[in-house]
Amino acid sequence: MRALALALALALVALPVLAEETIAAVQVNGKTVDAAALLSPTEDGDLLLDATTWAAWGVTLPPSTPKGLVSARKLGIQVVFDGPSQSYRLTVPASLLPAQTFQRRASWTADVNAQPFGLFTNYDVAVNRNLYGDWLSSFGHDSRTRFFGGVLESTGQLNHTPNGFDYRRGQTTWNKDFITQGTTLQLGDGFTRPNNLAGSVDLLGVHWGTNRALRPGESFSPVPVIGGIADSRSQAELYVAGVKQQQQKLQPGPYELQAGTLRAGANNLQVVVRDDFGREQVVNQDFYLSPQNLPKGKTEWSMDAGLVRTSPSEDRYGSPAIVGQVKHGLSDDWTMGGQIQATQEAQNFTFSNQVSGMWGALGADVGMSRSEQGTGQAWSVGYSYRNPQWSVFANHMEKSKNYWDLTRDSTLEGTEGFRVVKSTSAGVGYTPRDNPQLQISAAINQAFLASGSKSERLSATARYNRGADSFGASLSYDLATHSPGAYLSWRHMLGNQSSVSAGVSRSTDGRMAEAVQVSGSTGVGSQRLQYTGGVANAEDGKTGFATLQGNTPMGRWQSNVTAQGGQIQGGGRFEGSAWVGEGGLLMGPASYGSFAIVEVPGQKDVPVGGMGGYLQKTNNQGYALVSNLQPLQSFPLRIDTRGLPMDTTIDRTSQPVAAVRLGGAKVVFPVSSTHLIEIHLQHNGQALAGTGLVKTSTEEVPLGLGGVAVLEHPEAHQTLTVTREASTCHVTLPETLPDFSTPLVLECL
Repeated sequence: MRALALALALALVALPVLAEETIAAVQVNGKTVDAAALLSPTEDGDLLLDATTWAAWGVTLPPSTPKGLVSARKLGIQVVFDGPSQSYRLTVPASLLPAQTFQRRASWTADVNAQPFGLFTNYDVAVNRNLYGDWLSSFGHDSRTRFFGGVLESTGQLNHTPNGFDYRRGQTTWNKDFITQGTTLQLGDGFTRPNNLAGSVDLLGVHWGTNRALRPGESFSPVPVIGGIADSRSQAELYVAGVKQQQQKLQPGPYELQAGTLRAGANNLQVVVRDDFGREQVVNQDFYLSPQNLPKGKTEWSMDAGLVRTSPSEDRYGSPAIVGQVKHGLSDDWTMGGQIQATQEAQNFTFSNQVSGMWGALGADVGMSRSEQGTGQAWSVGYSYRNPQWSVFANHMEKSKNYWDLTRDSTLEGTEGFRVVKSTSAGVGYTPRDNPQLQISAAINQAFLASGSKSERLSATARYNRGADSFGASLSYDLATHSPGAYLSWRHMLGNQSSVSAGVSRSTDGRMAEAVQVSGSTGVGSQRLQYTGGVANAEDGKTGFATLQGNTPMGRWQSNVTAQGGQIQGGGRFEGSAWVGEGGLLMGPASYGSFAIVEVPGQKDVPVGGMGGYLQKTNNQGYALVSNLQPLQSFPLRIDTRGLPMDTTIDRTSQPVAAVRLGGAKVVFPVSSTHLIEIHLQHNGQALAGTGLVKTSTEEVPLGLGGVAVLEHPEAHQTLTVTREASTCHVTLPETLPDFSTPLVLECL
């Protein structure tokens, strides 16, 4: 009876009966994945393997797969054993193959080059003579240097007027990026993050929070991913609003594609997949992209604590304050956030919601405050919708009289009355589908100030492009003064490099003005110059003006002249950068990103550059400054070996470089000399007899018959010791060494 029960139990669970272990090759869809696998097939030819083995062979198990040994046949895998070749041939369905993901994202790296030692400064020098004959000058700077693992940055401006010199400090901040965590720590001046109810405030203190600039490989827009399964080799094309954006080759298996550049508003994604047999599959998806929304699960936050700067041009600070803000994507269509602002005397809390759908985007903010003036409330609501033809927006904001936020503590004395306490705006824009060269829009704006005054304005604009001509028109109406205004413009392109334009306007206070202008660019030698010139006529008289600007390897220059009422005003401006540190003084164009210091030891006038060509040359010490690098992105820096002496060799002419944000990167191209010279050694005018050894501080070479030796690494003023069987003598190399074709005759003493 026990034997019968056991047999019945085995039959019910259908346990597979394993054959003996065997060693065989394994092929997956025709590709060998294991040349000698140890297998235990069942008697009916099935294979039972664990998840690790399946993964090693490129098979992706479904999430619902139970733990332990997994049957190939239950997965839908066809198993065929080929006796002559002793191999198992597995046919794996496309749904179990590794997924292919194609997302257009910026390439970035946390593996950055070491920063060089020195001070980097962007500078802006301007000199001007005004219509009254006074000379004015200004020197602005943005200076950066490495400091305790970060970058110390200081900005400011030195001005000179007839009243004397005046220096205005901008911001002084130490920045430390934690690249892998995507956060930034700042000590010093820094701005808080704004919201819909309060603007930014400059605090002198500590700032810490997430930083999108440190995560360029991540998407901060809820862009959908379109996926599917390719049963055979195929080609996928991704279209955004009917325009092809990507084209990818697909191997059999699952795939995912995500669009790169998208405009805000309603979008349509379309993926067209064609296999090698001509079969076509089309997948469409509509979605709405709102820049204020975060993807599901994404969080951004910041914390600030410090003294409120009450004047942007002076070192005046008020009460201490703290600010905290957080935003989180609850879903791709719903983002929630909040902010706290507090000083010893007042506190503020705002709560925000942003939702979106194919109907558009809707945002709502509510704020509450408590201060010495009492409690206050504020709220705002905004709606927007955009598609290729239409755009619509409507916003409203209100703040009670006692509502407090930190911007009130940073307001300059005497400007409190200009604070907006209530505002409403709405507008609509239209671009015909069959005529995208025409754009029409209309809007209404209303604002109430704390002083009790208000402004209300209606406006409408239209733009039309036809061939080389562009036309523009705008109408406005001041509802408070019942005054109309208008503006008409025309522009005609003269080829690809220049244009002529004209305009006439009437302001809402009744003043008329007309202007005609010519602008363009022209080549002068290897330089490209941009020019502008024109005449304007207004109620205060006629004005003529002209500007000319261009670029040099050291920076960008600009000159201008204006004539009005018999008086002439003119000036000039130059923007560039300077490095003082390793390699001495280096000059280059202004760098709005990061920079690199390139060293080619001891080699001057070597061209150095990146993907845009060779932009700089090394100085006498072998150093060059390369400006405007994209931070945290690796790309090659190159040197032109044609600028190296013939007797100098280099291992590689290109090196990858990645610079920290705001700072610099150091790159060295090691070089070695192969300066061969042939020396003929004499004693008392006679060639040295016999053979021997010539020894220097850098090498040892044999002395041949006739006193001839060849030095591979000679140096000026180097001492040579010549040893033969019977004697030793010495000789010193001259300051100037000849090339190999000219033997150097020396007297050995």
